[in-house]
This record gives sequence, C-alpha cells and structure tokens, in this order.
Amino acid sequence: VTATKWLVWNENATATSTEFLAAAHNSSPYISAYNWSSSGFGSKFSNPSTLPDGNGRSCDFNPNGKALVVGHVTSQYVSAYGWSASGFGGKLSDPSSTTNSQVNDVKFNSDGSYIALAANDSPYIFVYPWSDSGFGSKVSDPSTLGSGYGNGVAWHPSDSAVAVSNNDSPYINAYPWTGSAF
Repeated sequence: VTATKWLVWNENATATSTEFLAAAHNSSPYISAYNWSSSGFGSKFSNPSTLPDGNGRSCDFNPNGKALVVGHVTSQYVSAYGWSASGFGGKLSDPSSTTNSQVNDVKFNSDGSYIALAANDSPYIFVYPWSDSGFGSKVSDPSTLGSGYGNGVAWHPSDSAVAVSNNDSPYINAYPWTGSAF
C-alpha cells in the first residue's frame, strides 16, 4: 500500500483484537483500511461506497471509533465516513463552509469533539465542532493568521492549544484553545 500517512487506532482499549489501520493515498480508492494486529496486516475492509474526490493526503479516526475523516486534494477537500468494527459506513455530510484548497492533514482533539484541518489556503487552519453526525459550523479564524500553506496540524494532549505547521517562516503557529475557540 502506498500511503502519505499511517494511523493505527484501537476501537476499545481493553480489546486489543479490534485494531485498525487506515491510509490515505494517491490512487483510487484514495483511502484504505485494514484490520491490524501485532502480526501485521489483516483483511482489507471494503472501500467506502462513495469515494473521496481525489488523492488522499491524511486521515484520522475519531477517538470514539464512530468516524474516519480523510483530507484530499480535490473539492470538497475533506470526506468523512461513519466507522465501525465492520468498516466504512455511509459518507457523512460535507462541512457547510470549507477550505478552497487541498487539505494536507486532519486531526481530532483528544475527546473527538473538534476536528482541525491544515490546508493550502488562508487561514491555513480550519476547526469544526464534531458530533456523531459529522461537521458542525466552522469556528471563527484565529486573530493572527498562519504563514503559508498548512502542512500539518496537532492538538496539545490537554486540548489547551492547537498548532499548524506552515511552509513559510516561522513555520509553526500555535494558538491557545479555550475549549470552543481560538
């Protein structure tokens, strides 16, 4: 499997037999998911019934195990799917307001109540509330914008800050996070 990013996730921390791996990649179906164990790859899950619109750049499972989100290079630039131990569920609704360019990274915060996207257009970081039904309305932009394409995004483990790596100096911008806003 050719991948831009690998993610391993455990649906139930007490049941190590239910681990999964997902990879976003540059050829159709643009996202692939597998069972995973200490002995390596298990069976591949069936592809989602509605594929992402283009080359996958990043993916992340919601911590509650009910969704898998994929950032990609073609409009709508992000696709979200229901997820269970059986694999992909239906495609969830796209965000009502989204980036106008490729999404290079997607990350849920620690409890899965927000998702951040790093993208190629200003403000380079986009944050949305998240529920089991998908994206909420985009959070207002930070007051100080990033310095070029958003390449990666990360949440502080306590969710007290969110950072985006950019392709121009100072190359990383970190923002305090109040729990619902920059």
